[in-house]
Amino acid sequence: MLALAVAIVALGGSAAPTTEAPRFSCAADADIVACTRAWRQRVDQRALDFQPELAALESELDGVAEAARGSERRWVEHARAWLRFRQGRYGDAAEILEGLTGPGHHTLAIDPIFHADLGDAYAELGRTAAAQGQWRLALAAADEAQASGWRAEDTEAALQRSISANGAVRQVPDAGTWTGVKLVDLSTIRREGDEATYASIFFEPRDRQDGSAYWTMRHTVNCADGLSRLDEAHYFNAAGEPTTNGTGTRWTPPSNALARHVLKMVCTTPLGGGAWTPPVEPQAFLAAYRQQRDLPIARSPGEETLPKAVYCLGAMELMIEESAATGHVAGPSWFIRDWWSERAQLSDDGAQRALTAVRAAKARDAGAHDTALGACVDEAIAAGAVPGM
Repeated sequence: MLALAVAIVALGGSAAPTTEAPRFSCAADADIVACTRAWRQRVDQRALDFQPELAALESELDGVAEAARGSERRWVEHARAWLRFRQGRYGDAAEILEGLTGPGHHTLAIDPIFHADLGDAYAELGRTAAAQGQWRLALAAADEAQASGWRAEDTEAALQRSISANGAVRQVPDAGTWTGVKLVDLSTIRREGDEATYASIFFEPRDRQDGSAYWTMRHTVNCADGLSRLDEAHYFNAAGEPTTNGTGTRWTPPSNALARHVLKMVCTTPLGGGAWTPPVEPQAFLAAYRQQRDLPIARSPGEETLPKAVYCLGAMELMIEESAATGHVAGPSWFIRDWWSERAQLSDDGAQRALTAVRAAKARDAGAHDTALGACVDEAIAAGAVPGM
């Protein structure tokens, strides 16, 4: 249970208020799901285009965040993403939710509402394939839902509207991540008894040492036992030329919540899903994915927009600066900072300007900054920036 004692003055009304609105508080015995659900309901009732109102809501959530511990903070970040979505800042909302729905430690749960809300944000951004994928994952994991207020029927309705307008997307991404993207080919699902087979394709953020840029896979899952195995894998370079073949694996349980939800999606997706969209052309998708990764990190309107490598360098410099103030800088931080420095290619003055811009961005939106910093760290580690990790 979450021990909260949050009582923060909030301003109400769509015009300049003259009286205080009722205080928002979470009972001392309230759990984090109930607390953040109540806060999201409060957001839905407020005037988000009025800056004092918005500042009060942010202050309320910051109070909840201070009391949250461990995995409870995931629900606080989900609430922050909901605020961004209600503000119309769909890119910021998606960035936060991507951090909550990507592959993580096996103990970290992904509630269906995280998938569903990310699907809604993707839909607003025009990312149909990603939206349909997240909605399907939410519906597949419906049995894991907590009392968050999520309604599966609303997500099902959004999915069916998208299918009616755009067709059923054949290959849906399982997560939005800077460390690679896997497309699950729903049209290849075949079921016999408790087992189902399907195909997927994984795109690397950068070429591997052997030159491989993407690889195709065939999997078998056991829907009754919740196990999966890789049957075969074939690797290709960016030009589509074969580089090597992989070997299959033994039956294993899903390594994390996302892998478990993909397994459930394969086991529950209706077969013969109607008019499937055409399959992706791997070389074109690879080029588009890598270009997307290198786009500037989008900030709020009016803020300076920085290329991703520049933002990540500034974010690492800021993290090192803040850690040094407490007397300890973790060793991997220097490796990750240097890795981004090689990619940003800035002068000393340029690096200082990046640090200043990132410090200002964090002051404006600490939650979005922390999500971006996490993505910077994950990408560098996945690329081998830190020896031994």
